[in-house]
Amino acid sequence: MKSQKMFVTMGLFLILFFSIQCNLKAQSLTGIIDSTTFRLYKNETQIGTIQYSLDANGQYQRDFIISMAGQEVKYRLKLVPDKNGNWQKAQIITPTDTVKVEKVDSAAVFTVKGKQYKVTLPSRYILYDNYGPVFESFVLKDYDMMKKGIQKFQRFLFPAKMEEVTLEYKGDEIRKVKEVEKTFLRFDMMLVGIKLQIWADAANKIYLMNVPVQYAAFVRKGYEDLLKYRSEDPLLSKPSFEVRRETVQITMRDSVKLATDLYFPAGE
Repeated sequence: MKSQKMFVTMGLFLILFFSIQCNLKAQSLTGIIDSTTFRLYKNETQIGTIQYSLDANGQYQRDFIISMAGQEVKYRLKLVPDKNGNWQKAQIITPTDTVKVEKVDSAAVFTVKGKQYKVTLPSRYILYDNYGPVFESFVLKDYDMMKKGIQKFQRFLFPAKMEEVTLEYKGDEIRKVKEVEKTFLRFDMMLVGIKLQIWADAANKIYLMNVPVQYAAFVRKGYEDLLKYRSEDPLLSKPSFEVRRETVQITMRDSVKLATDLYFPAGE
């Protein structure tokens, strides 16, 4: 029961983390091609993994796996575009339900637990996936770099909510990744009063999304050096061994199993 509550709490945190663009082309999924893995860190500990693929036609699939206390939960989203690259159908798969969504005229229609919902869509918005960092790239793509400053965007938090976010370019930033200096574009996004810091390249690909107030960050695989707490102190000795993780479960008197992760030097 405690583990279930923990997953529910984390799910609510993630919705708040992302749940929130008024000068964009509607719901096109084309113009950005990306296939990669992101890792979610909370309080400097990895708790989740995102794997997604978005092709040139707008075909999209994402798997988000959250791991806590020795247990894993997977959330999947599939988007099917029409011939113009605009989303037409979707399937949301969670541990407790599968929801099919279809765009009918100017509305998103779906059914949850036998009840049908119809969400009217505006003429201009950005489609958004709660657990898919690639969709932040569409916001950056439509940001006017000539005007700069704070710009507003309307986005559709799939499948049922419209929210306004603001985006501001903060300048270029040089960071070292695997001993190589790379230049990133820095943006600040504001959603429901929470600041989201973004590091991206000139092609609008996202490499790091950091939320200081939540002690949370999404980082592209291979770019973990962008996490500030991963920076090495030259005065400290480097670790010379690898570690392995073991999950230990203990059955309590009420038959509930409590789990924790233990770390040992590899080989022991």
